[in-house]
Amino acid sequence: MEKELKTLGLIIRTSDYKENDKIATVLTKDFGRLDVSIRGCKKQGAKLQGASSLFCYGDFLLYNAGGRLSVNSCDIKHSFYDLSEDVEKFGAATFACEVAADIATPMESHGALFALIINLLSFLEKNVLSPKEALFCFSIKICDIFGVRPILTECSMCGEENKVGGFSIAQGGIVCSSCSKMERVNPIKQEHLNNILWVLGTKNSGLYELPEIDDYSLRLMMKYMMVNLSINNNRMTFLKKIGLIK
Repeated sequence: MEKELKTLGLIIRTSDYKENDKIATVLTKDFGRLDVSIRGCKKQGAKLQGASSLFCYGDFLLYNAGGRLSVNSCDIKHSFYDLSEDVEKFGAATFACEVAADIATPMESHGALFALIINLLSFLEKNVLSPKEALFCFSIKICDIFGVRPILTECSMCGEENKVGGFSIAQGGIVCSSCSKMERVNPIKQEHLNNILWVLGTKNSGLYELPEIDDYSLRLMMKYMMVNLSINNNRMTFLKKIGLIK
């Protein structure tokens, strides 16, 4: 790794370190997840104070000292500060960022994930998507990005088309009436399938036109994501506490 690394990034996790420092996880467009130190950022008037905040989005200049990265400077593009003033928006945004921190790989390009997170934070901040809608879109899109796109047009067990008997989280999609007798399934309506297919077929920039969703389809897709991406269920504790997931 070079001594200096410049990258567009978003702070997705922070923790205090020593008296005046922080450790942060930065999701970057070109280098995936990077864990960095931000020295002196907790001092009053520190030049890196803004760059150490959760959801800080900007051009980061990182210094590499023996494989350990520290933030040298940051040209802040946006802070997404307003998200912290609404508990549901903050809950949805932090959940998405924590999941991204869990599954993104260091030093590997994650352009699609990076674009998804930035779009959803922007839509949340501007009230283009509600927190529940943002979580619904996130749970579907991130599964698609990481190779566990749900099978929705044919039975995930036998390949039979146009005969929906239910939805199997373990099998990765819909199952036909015959296979549903052998597999534990969740009931699913055509309107639920249509909404999932719509999200899968829509670019991030067009997600603001999301059809109305219900709590059941949100729970189903969130559970699908948690199981198929091996996300710890504790990640949803705060969402349940504030009533976003029922």
